[in-house]
Amino acid sequence: MSRVLRMLALAGALGLSAPALAQQVQPDTQDLFKQAGNFLANCDARANDAGVRPEENFLCLSFVAGMIEGYNYGAVANGNPRPYCLLRPTSLVELMDMMATVIERGVPADMPSAAVFHFIMDRNFPCAEPEAEAATDAAPEAAAEPAE
Repeated sequence: MSRVLRMLALAGALGLSAPALAQQVQPDTQDLFKQAGNFLANCDARANDAGVRPEENFLCLSFVAGMIEGYNYGAVANGNPRPYCLLRPTSLVELMDMMATVIERGVPADMPSAAVFHFIMDRNFPCAEPEAEAATDAAPEAAAEPAE
């Protein structure tokens, strides 16, 4: 029974610490990731000239993971089961690097980070349309037939 009480006390302590933590966050720092400029300032994990990466920021990794989940679920809800097709398994750190590179190349600081993510996925990793694949497969056969 004492184990259950300890677990309840721990859960209560954690629940009470969340509002206290929220009160410590300054209003101007609540958006650490949602805007492109803040994402670049807080989540740039690219290696420096010596090839050394900063320590992983788990809040940034969690934000990117959440963006991926939200993007996927939003696409599925709108009838698109495959909103993008990565060429190989890609890590969260690699996606953070892509976002930092694109933002650094001239994305407005106030653009939503989710819009940058959408742009990267939409432009660089589109899935082939079934009709396009069928047309590509049929084209060589049509070219092989002699003209009458």
